[in-house]
Amino acid sequence: MPNIYRTVKLDESDLRSFLANVPQEFSGTAQSEWPVLGLPKPDGSIGRFRVCESPIMQPGLAQRFPEIKTYLGKGIDDPTAYIRFDLTPKGFHAMVLTTEGSWFIDPYYFEHSDYYISYFTRDFTGNDEGFTCEFKPESTDFSGETTAFSPLTGETLRIYRLAQAATGEYTNFQGGTVNQALAAITTTINRVNTVYEREFSVRMMLIDNTTQVIFTNGSSDPYTGGSANKMNQNQGACDNNIGSANYDIGHVFDVSDGGIASLGSVCDNTRKARGYTGTSNPVGDPFDIDYVAHEMGHQFGGNHTFNSNMGSCEGNRNSGTAFEPGSGSTIMAYAGICGSDNVQLQSNDYFHGGSLSEMTSYIIAPAGASCATTSVTDNTAPVAEAGPSGMVIPIQTPFELTGSATDAEDTGLSYGWEEYDTGASTELGQPTGNAPQFRSYPLANVPVRVFPRLSNLLANTGNIAEIMPYYNRTLRFRLSVRDNHAGAGGVDWDNMQLTVSNAAGPFRVLSGNTPETWTAGSFQFVQWDPANTAASPVNAANVDIYLVNTDDFYNPILLVGGTPNDGYEMITVPEGISGNNYRIKVKGAGNVFFDLNNANITINDQGAPGVAVTATTPAMVVCGGENAVYDLNIAPLQGYQNTLSIEGDNLPSGLNFSTDPADFMLPAFPTLTLTGTENLPTGDYTLNFNITAAGFGQPFSVDLRVFDSTPENIQVQSPADNANGVPVDIAFAWDANTNATLYDIDIATDPDFTQIVASATDLTDPFFEPESNLADSTRYYWRVRGSNPYCGAGSYTPTNTFFTEIVRCDRFFATDTPKAFNAAPFIFSRVTIPDDLLIRDMNIVEIKGQGNPLGNLSFRLTGPDGANYNLVGAATCNGSSFDFNIDNEALPGPLPCPYNIGGTYRPLDSFAGYYGGSAKGEWRLFVFDQGAPGQLASWAIEVCYPKAPDGVREEIAANGGTFAVFPNPSTGEATFTADLPAGADLRLRITDLAGREVYGFNPGKLSSGEHRFQVSLANLPQGMYLYRWLDEQGGLWGSGKVVKQ
Repeated sequence: MPNIYRTVKLDESDLRSFLANVPQEFSGTAQSEWPVLGLPKPDGSIGRFRVCESPIMQPGLAQRFPEIKTYLGKGIDDPTAYIRFDLTPKGFHAMVLTTEGSWFIDPYYFEHSDYYISYFTRDFTGNDEGFTCEFKPESTDFSGETTAFSPLTGETLRIYRLAQAATGEYTNFQGGTVNQALAAITTTINRVNTVYEREFSVRMMLIDNTTQVIFTNGSSDPYTGGSANKMNQNQGACDNNIGSANYDIGHVFDVSDGGIASLGSVCDNTRKARGYTGTSNPVGDPFDIDYVAHEMGHQFGGNHTFNSNMGSCEGNRNSGTAFEPGSGSTIMAYAGICGSDNVQLQSNDYFHGGSLSEMTSYIIAPAGASCATTSVTDNTAPVAEAGPSGMVIPIQTPFELTGSATDAEDTGLSYGWEEYDTGASTELGQPTGNAPQFRSYPLANVPVRVFPRLSNLLANTGNIAEIMPYYNRTLRFRLSVRDNHAGAGGVDWDNMQLTVSNAAGPFRVLSGNTPETWTAGSFQFVQWDPANTAASPVNAANVDIYLVNTDDFYNPILLVGGTPNDGYEMITVPEGISGNNYRIKVKGAGNVFFDLNNANITINDQGAPGVAVTATTPAMVVCGGENAVYDLNIAPLQGYQNTLSIEGDNLPSGLNFSTDPADFMLPAFPTLTLTGTENLPTGDYTLNFNITAAGFGQPFSVDLRVFDSTPENIQVQSPADNANGVPVDIAFAWDANTNATLYDIDIATDPDFTQIVASATDLTDPFFEPESNLADSTRYYWRVRGSNPYCGAGSYTPTNTFFTEIVRCDRFFATDTPKAFNAAPFIFSRVTIPDDLLIRDMNIVEIKGQGNPLGNLSFRLTGPDGANYNLVGAATCNGSSFDFNIDNEALPGPLPCPYNIGGTYRPLDSFAGYYGGSAKGEWRLFVFDQGAPGQLASWAIEVCYPKAPDGVREEIAANGGTFAVFPNPSTGEATFTADLPAGADLRLRITDLAGREVYGFNPGKLSSGEHRFQVSLANLPQGMYLYRWLDEQGGLWGSGKVVKQ
């Protein structure tokens, strides 16, 4: 059921009376003389059509079922409209193909009813994610189509005899009788013919013996198994019940989800009935177009056209015809069944230009033409012209392709511009190489397509199915033209090619990107970024500038043609227009790329005689003491003329102005110069003026921003100077400065800023967060300065210093070990941490025990929140004991075998998500032993957390005593510092994460003040180490981490 529809009531008696008098299709009556039928459109209007009776049953079948009739028509009000409809015991059904949006009329209820709904295809959401076409790409290739050549279609109607079978289940769904099933089949085939007649000048006729293959009992019909089995069984069912010589194409309908067909099987006596379509709801547009027209498309030589490998697309892509990004949207694509790669949920009712050539090549070749009955039509094919190839366009820039076509009958042409590149299969929105990146859209009544889609371009929104080229590549496009001739459509196509160069682009219009109001007849300044498009290889030396009405986009007003592509141009707004939906379009002259400004422009009528004033640069910025100069453009309105001058209106004290010339006639282009800006405080000003003459005054304004100097005296906020215990994830902040638009910051481990660990330039806000945490227990120095692009950069703030929090690392051992492995598949041990410690770092250490073999063991950590983290997985290893540590920051690499030497390794699952949280609670270590003998002897959790120093160290910290190391990380030499307020006898100890001492140094009695000691870490393995400053009694004075790279 569609989401939106129009409900109408049908007087069937009147309709039958009218249809009883319409001519037969081939009676000799010209289309222009067919009677007119009005039908209710979804939008509330009436669509008028010239109609005739157009049977899709062979005469013998039609005589047996006179209550089933089919008709054909051509739009009058919309010449692109192509209609087929039927009147059967199941009611009235119509399908209209049109560039305005295809629409349907169906009974309100499943069975015959006096009430009907009229709805657009786009409002139907009945696609079935359960449906899958099981057709696999075959090696046979009937297209051979790589050039612009297109065979003529439309001058000959090819009629194929269709043996349309039905399983017993399908017949039961339709009501249980042959008559009811045949009525439903007629509606479906009539709609499929609507498409095939327009696209290929092909019609399928239900054969006289159709009822011989409409089965009413699912238990006794010749179909069993899955869709592939039923497809193959249909060949025998049709041959045995009808005779191979009596049909050209066979197909079977069912109610099981799925579809499959044999590629290029029409006319092939061994395969021609191998086509199957089934859904749980085999009625309506999704069944008729998405599924039946698709599967029959395979039988007529059409491969899949989607480029996705997601969802049902996986395994069904055909690389040689994968023209559509994602799921695609045309009949031979997979709209709605490719998961995250879906472009839309339902297929559009036309074939991709690539399918047109592939299937037409088959239809006119002996393989597909030998069994068709042909009839010469009164139609000639249109002639398509895509335009010249070879243009080079810039990256990430809109472009529009404009073609043309002629048609002898001028019956109402429809146009489709499509990319027909093939390349690697990629996810939707992530093209590489020559993969398609522009989806197909429904046919239009103009030979123009804008890339990306015009609605997205006007709304400044993206479209994942239309990715603007951002790398060097070639783009191939096809213009397909349909003449929509009733009964036998003519089609032609032509190809063209573009080259995308990343040496230019993106080309952008810079003016009007916020709403503006213009006056008709005024001068306006248009600015754009040429982005190197004037140079080779794009070579667009000139541009054309247009004014476009968004409601009539394809009829723009040329403002300036062939002006140099230098980024600047003054235009005159045309007189006699007004409205609020205008845009400026700047287009490469002789090329296809362009851009629009981002916001609608309102254009007002000229009104009374007067002037319109614009400034080439309406907003100026100066550093105090500089002059601001505005170039004014003053245009006459309604022929106004006088000697004019400019007066200031309540300007700020100390600001002066002059104009050159002082007096002027229209049109005029005087300069307005402001002096005395040094008298204005920093700030933004709107300055008012009047253009005056005797008895006349016209106000206007300009904007001015003044910076009175370079930014100085910036005040820091956080961290405060000489702060201690600063968190390692500190965010730096300072007061905004009125003279600053940008800020620079440096953070270093030395006061001379030779060891900068983090920095940023051109910050727009007065704060900064480093990308990674600072080291703990470390002294840092920082400074900040402001700048603006007009006065330059100010001085750095005085150097500020701070000391990060002291991190202590404690180990919490399991008290329930050792634990022997038993018959259970796993054992676990607990560690309980009683205190609410803020985790800065955490490691699992001293995991020791026995297990034989080690390859049977795996280890898992479970946190207090119940989350699980795999530490070590089972691997092929024949050792019998284990002794290892786990550290998130350990070097990556495979676990050695055996892992029994106390090494430190990275876990399979990082538990770094606990950093910054609390360590309090119960932690569990699970050992999965798979029945291996052994035991868990010990394990511990090492938690590193910020801690205030104890005893004397608290007093020293309060008096500014600090300990640090730099550079940190270090590749070799490191400097350890101890800044003491009073003398102390200290020693330095460095250990690895397992607690083993790797370096010791006893400097002896140290005096107050800062002491520096060079320590070589060159011989240590890469990794993290802990350092501690201890006194003679072993008391801890300072600690921290140092990383060896």
